[in-house]
Amino acid sequence: MTDPTRTAPIARRLRRAAAALGVVSCIVMALGLVAAAPVSAAMAQSNAIGYGHLSSAPGSVSFNVSMNDTPAFNPGNLTGAPSGSTVTLNLSNKGLYNHTFTLSKVANFQIPRGWTPAQLQSWFAANGSLVNVSVLPGASTTATFVVPNNTAGYTFEYVSLVPYQFQAGMLGVFTVLAGPGTVVQEQATADIRFVPDVLQVNATTYPIVVDVAVTDVGGVGHTFTISALANVTVSAANYSTYFQAHALSSVSVGPGSGPYWANFTIDHAGTYEYVCLIPGHFAAGMFGTLYVGVAPPAAAAPLSSAIVQAGVLLAGGILLAIAVVLVLAATWAGRFAPPTTPKHH
Repeated sequence: MTDPTRTAPIARRLRRAAAALGVVSCIVMALGLVAAAPVSAAMAQSNAIGYGHLSSAPGSVSFNVSMNDTPAFNPGNLTGAPSGSTVTLNLSNKGLYNHTFTLSKVANFQIPRGWTPAQLQSWFAANGSLVNVSVLPGASTTATFVVPNNTAGYTFEYVSLVPYQFQAGMLGVFTVLAGPGTVVQEQATADIRFVPDVLQVNATTYPIVVDVAVTDVGGVGHTFTISALANVTVSAANYSTYFQAHALSSVSVGPGSGPYWANFTIDHAGTYEYVCLIPGHFAAGMFGTLYVGVAPPAAAAPLSSAIVQAGVLLAGGILLAIAVVLVLAATWAGRFAPPTTPKHH
């Protein structure tokens, strides 16, 4: 026979457990459903493939360039416009001092770094410039120029003519697309990943020019460094040594900036691995593969939000069912009246 002195405390404990499980199940289902969609979207994004597209015809191209008091231009290299293109520069001065953006008119000429301000001014006065704009502190402006014809693959340097800013390192290089080429978009993220981590360029004739636009969408600096050799897979033990000897192209990408351009020529079909050389980033998973003239393996289908939500609902349902069982058990235990305490005279 059931001991009535024990059933009442048991019933109370069961009811408390049931109430707690009921609350937990509701929270699991509510939070899980809210989180399911972003998780699914992130998984789908990580499995995406970045496809290259041809970009060799003249057109309109724009670049955002900021100036600071380091002094420096950001970015320090511009690439992405073929010969004959109209280029618009959106210039902003983030510093407290005046700066100029002065683009040389002479192709493939490296301005001597030891020149004095007077020598620099004299050279530009004699040879001309494609752009020469002064930007006041905190101000913004635009400048437009046409890339000279028949300059595919050529470089043009840009500097600040404010005395001693060039000598302090305020310079950069504008590179004309070597087209016909293929442009590919790549992002470097704050969670130490390339998105996408698979790039594909279709090619039937070689060599082919590839221009990868790399943008940092987080607050961490990265590099985009691609192998010169096809069909090589590196490891955490040898990647640094390997890329010191076999880097086809390597660009540094500043935190939250870009695009920075990695421009290179591929001679034959194959897979080309690319990595970030910042210490610890490769080991954290920051690497990817460029497939040229070959198809990448079929990616596993990302988990859909419906599947994720179904799993969340199932887990919440199980918890809720346990809570119901506990309520029934508490009800059954509560049918037995607690004992009556005898009165003493």
